[in-house]
Amino acid sequence: MKFELEAGVGAHPVKLGMKSDELRAVLKAVPKILKEGPDQGQPGEDYDRLGVTLFYRPDGSLEAAVFNRKSLVIWQGRDCFKLGFSELAKALEELDPELEYDSAGCTSFKLGIGFFAPDCEENPDGPIDSVISFAEGYYLQDEEID
Repeated sequence: MKFELEAGVGAHPVKLGMKSDELRAVLKAVPKILKEGPDQGQPGEDYDRLGVTLFYRPDGSLEAAVFNRKSLVIWQGRDCFKLGFSELAKALEELDPELEYDSAGCTSFKLGIGFFAPDCEENPDGPIDSVISFAEGYYLQDEEID
């Protein structure tokens, strides 16, 4: 399935803020439930055949979508899984000069997009493993606030 990545929106037809039943309808599939219940952590659904894993807020709205190499993710006319990490990171950094890099990829908190490439330090032109689209605050949920 083709997913069109858009900053702050999601990856059409998967849009941040959607509910699970809406996503099941647009994806035309039944997911594997990853976590359920208030003491089990953040609820998630895995659509393995489509190459997408979804994570929800406590209110049931989509907070983040992770796409792996089984999916076709297009961002600004680019097929994310056919390009190398450095090319994608450079394009993302042009839109967000505050792009954050680490040993496993890069994340734009401004745009809500990240590229996971665990070998990016040894092989910067190598492929990425996954793309994440996330809502504002997604990475803050586990941090303690003083």
